[in-house]
Amino acid sequence: MLLVFWRSLTLEGEVEKFLSFYSSDFGRKIIDREADIIDEKLRNCDKALSIGCGIGSIGEMIENFEVVYLDHSFPMVSEAKNRGGEEFLVVGEAEKMPFRDDVFDCAYSVTGLEFMRDLEMTFREIDRILDSDGNMLAMMLNSYSDYFKSHVEDEESYFSKIRYHPKQVAEYMEKYFSTEREYFLGIEEGEIFTTERPEKASLYVVSGEK
Repeated sequence: MLLVFWRSLTLEGEVEKFLSFYSSDFGRKIIDREADIIDEKLRNCDKALSIGCGIGSIGEMIENFEVVYLDHSFPMVSEAKNRGGEEFLVVGEAEKMPFRDDVFDCAYSVTGLEFMRDLEMTFREIDRILDSDGNMLAMMLNSYSDYFKSHVEDEESYFSKIRYHPKQVAEYMEKYFSTEREYFLGIEEGEIFTTERPEKASLYVVSGEK
């Protein structure tokens, strides 16, 4: 999964792990499915902010709107630039975004918000940088899934670094948006499939509209 907004992702070795994963067939399939739901949910978007962009793998797949990339990790943003990113790459914290008010009409985060240090401040900032009709898409690891449970006990896994349950994130989001929730992206024994069953879906997806 694209897990890019946790504080230990500042080492060069983590970039290599991302590159290895997303160059695999399994990783590419995940990116394709995640990019598809972003395109679907934000289909009327003109300019979006990717919060916790990592190496920019998902953004590379999006062609329907302009994407600005934000991540706290300099090595991640540097790699995103090396992969062909242009001027829309920014190193910064989600809790204090370096953007003016009302500059985006959409924002999305793929398995990033559940790792935030201060979720209240993060959503205040998201609300600030989105215009009055702004849309937000949050895709989070589903802690009810078998996939999640198979990884979370491993202290070396990024799953163990989660700070917020996905439903807690959804509750924060509801302070600023009208929301819809769904389960997405089944993963089992290396296979990817369509499902909305909580025990099989790897992601918990919340769509929000101001």
